[in-house]
Parts: sequence; C-alpha cells; structure tokens
Amino acid sequence: MAGFARLTADVLAPFTVRGIPGLIPDAHTSSLSNLSSVLNGYPYGDPGEELSFQAGGLPRHPTQGVLAGYVVTLHASQWYATSGLITEKRVLDDMIAGLEAALPLLGGAPCAHTVAEHPDLDSDPGGNAMTGYLLRSPGGRSELRSWHTDAPLERWLCHDFLRGLAYEALGNLRYARDLLFGIRDDRLLDAEYLRPDGRLDIGALTHCFDEAEYDKSWQAENAVRWAARRYAATGDGSPRERLVLLLLVLWCAGTAELAPDVGEEIRDLLVGARTTPSDTACAHGDAHPPEYPDFEAHLNHLYAPDEFDAPEETRGAGAWGCPHYLAGLAGDALAALA
Repeated sequence: MAGFARLTADVLAPFTVRGIPGLIPDAHTSSLSNLSSVLNGYPYGDPGEELSFQAGGLPRHPTQGVLAGYVVTLHASQWYATSGLITEKRVLDDMIAGLEAALPLLGGAPCAHTVAEHPDLDSDPGGNAMTGYLLRSPGGRSELRSWHTDAPLERWLCHDFLRGLAYEALGNLRYARDLLFGIRDDRLLDAEYLRPDGRLDIGALTHCFDEAEYDKSWQAENAVRWAARRYAATGDGSPRERLVLLLLVLWCAGTAELAPDVGEEIRDLLVGARTTPSDTACAHGDAHPPEYPDFEAHLNHLYAPDEFDAPEETRGAGAWGCPHYLAGLAGDALAALA
C-alpha cells in the first residue's frame, strides 16, 4: 500500500517522492524507440506516421508529468518535421493541432524563475525526446533523477518554460507548413532565371536543379514549377528553349523528391511527354544522350553552345528532343512521383 501511495503522490506532485523504482512503462519504451529511430535518421517505419502518432498522444486531462513530457517530445521532434523530409501536410497539421491543444493547459501566468534557471535542452533531439518520455511516469522520473542528482528537475514542469517550447515549436511548424505546402508565388523568379533580353539564364537555372539532385531544395521546387509554367507559356517559335525547359522538368522530377503539390502541378506535362505517337519512328539508334549524363553541362551547352563548352558525349537537339527518349524520361519521372 505504501508503494501505491508513493506512485500516486508522484503522479499528483512529480519529483516530490523518493524510493520509486526506475521502471518505465513498456508502451513508453516502445514509443521512444520508434521516435528515436526517426530522429536519428534510421526510421523503423514511416516517419510521418510516427510523428502523427506522437502528436496524438496528449490525453484530454493529462497529469503534470504527461503534459510536460508531451511538449518536450514534440519540441524535440519539430526539426525532422520542418526539415523537408516529410512530404505530407497532415503530419505538420497534426503536430500543430497537438501543441495548440496543449497551450491552454499551460495557462498564461509567468513563473518566478530566470531564464538561466530553466532546464537546458540537450543538443541531441533524441536525448530531449528521451527526457520527454521519462517525464511521463513515476518510474521514468525516478530514472531521470538518478541521472541528475543535483538538478532541480521539477523545473521541467514549469508552465512558463513549457509555453516557450510550445510557442517556439509552433512557430517553426507553421512557417514550414506555409513554406512547404502553402501557395507558392514564383513571379519574382523571372528576375533570377531570365536575362534582360528575355532569354533564359541557363547557368543559374540548371545549377539550382543540380543542387536538388543531392538535397531537398525548396528553391529547386519553386524553379521546377517556374520552368513548367514557362514551358506552357512559350510558343513554338522558341523550340530550343521549350526543349531545355522540358528536359529540366523531367530531370528534376526524376531525381528529386518533390512536394505533393509540385508533383501534381507538373503531372499533366509529364503524361504528355510520355505519350509517343504510334506512327513516330526513332531514327537515332544509339545516338540518344548517355544513360547518366551530366545534365547541367549538357543542357547549358545545348541552350547556349557559344557560352558553355561541349561535354563528353555531347548530343544535338534532335537526339535530346527525340519523342522516344523524352517518353522514357517522363516514365521515370512519373514513377518517381508515384
């Protein structure tokens, strides 16, 4: 009975009772393991599903420890959600909704602590996620106490401190949601990708796409939309420009992980490029561009041969614009989007 009394007292007033075994609930251990795998870059399953699961873990009437642990855990998880590795808007929506539900429970009264007296977060998000889970149970709090024998651990429960974490995470998540999934305005990109004479600044455009091949670049996503819209607006009087723009879109769609709204916007263009007229014969044989070309160098030379040196295995516009070759690139791009 004394053991149950200690557990109950620690639930009501965390960190006020000693002598509780450092036993962590199996459900907490399992959830922490799954979340840590995401934050460390080696997820066991779908990272978006895991973050949404974590966001839905706030009970309607949480105890002090559960509320503190929830806020600390979501704050630790925010960097992954805002990094661009998550391509589903609903995941950020779930995390935002969870923090919005937690804020009213934290009240608005200031605390008596200085900023320096609030806990220091770990530089490792995985360490902060672990602290968040240890805060949620008497056994976890006992384990946390054994690691920090001299630290005033009750300050992890400070509502003023937790409000700061929640507001910081909310601001970052809302900004990322607008950036990644909001309405994109690419009109200002004309000044970046067009020269004063109206021709493409092909070097600036292909360099942006080249970076997208190795990194999740939102600049490149905006550029692929710009290239697709420019392609649709450019008449048949500029066949070389249309060809280069089409190749840029196919290249980026096939190599970079595009956000869903960008993929949907360019899908019709890709479907059109994949459709080869049945009566069109290919006369190029082995003269198509190489299987893994240096697209940046090839397209720079294709568009502006007087400015850029010809790369190895260079090909002319006829080979690059072959409907059969373009259909193959478009098929790869559509498979990547799917």
